Amino acid sequence: MTSHSALSQYQAATQHLPELSPKQQVCFLEYELFHALQRGNDFQDRARELEIRVAQREAPASAREAQLDAFARTLQAQLANRTAELEQARRQFDDEVRRLRLALMASEEDRRHLIAIIEKALEDDVTSEPDPPPFIEEVAP
Repeated sequence: MTSHSALSQYQAATQHLPELSPKQQVCFLEYELFHALQRGNDFQDRARELEIRVAQREAPASAREAQLDAFARTLQAQLANRTAELEQARRQFDDEVRRLRLALMASEEDRRHLIAIIEKALEDDVTSEPDPPPFIEEVAP
């Protein structure tokens, strides 16, 4: 009977009413009303049970979603921290590279300066007459 529409159910229930006395009609209608209320109550009970089952099945999914969201937030926070640490390490590396380049340039400048001094000394040595060794005396002719 649940597949029939409410109108067809009403028509089926009331088609025999004209054959009954008014008192029988009232009794019959009370009986039908009682069964309709009983079916309605059964449907409400069933609906409540189904709502509870749906809520129970959705709760773990919701709890799992909440866990996954919390996990995702934790990962995002860790990623942000690691990104900040990486950026700081990159800045320190860049600073160290700059410092080493400056030291290298200073060393290169010192090397050029020493080479210039050595070349100047060699040039002076080549152009001047060597002094006689101090232990040799000059003999007169």
